Amino acid sequence: MPLLPVVMPEIWDIPAAAGVPALLGQSISAGVEASASTLLGTMLDEYLIQNAASQWGIFTQASVRQKALA
Repeated sequence: MPLLPVVMPEIWDIPAAAGVPALLGQSISAGVEASASTLLGTMLDEYLIQNAASQWGIFTQASVRQKALA
């Protein structure tokens, strides 16, 4: 069975993201945008988690929040 030749693409479809080294043809600004997007998403997650943590807990019948036993 003969081997078929593999054609290399003219344009690489590798995303610019944090931790992925820039390849020839990719701009530094794309990597910065990806890093900023990741940072912003992480900050938003932390804010939403902290906000939700203040609304949930174990309460007594008198609506007093119980302290964690950690």
